[in-house]
Amino acid sequence: MILLRKSNLSITEIAAEVGFGSVSYYIEKFRKQTNYTPKEFRNYCTTLSEGID
Repeated sequence: MILLRKSNLSITEIAAEVGFGSVSYYIEKFRKQTNYTPKEFRNYCTTLSEGID
C-alpha cells in the first residue's frame, strides 16, 4: 500500500517487489484484503492527496 501511495512504480513492478510471481494473483489478493484493485487504491489516494494540497 505504501508503494502504491508513495511511488511511481507500475503495478507489475510493485507485485514483483513485494514477492508475487504473478500480477493477477497480486491483484486478486489485494482486492480480497481491501475491496479495491491496486489501481483503484492508487487513484483513490491520489484523489485524496489532491484535495489536501
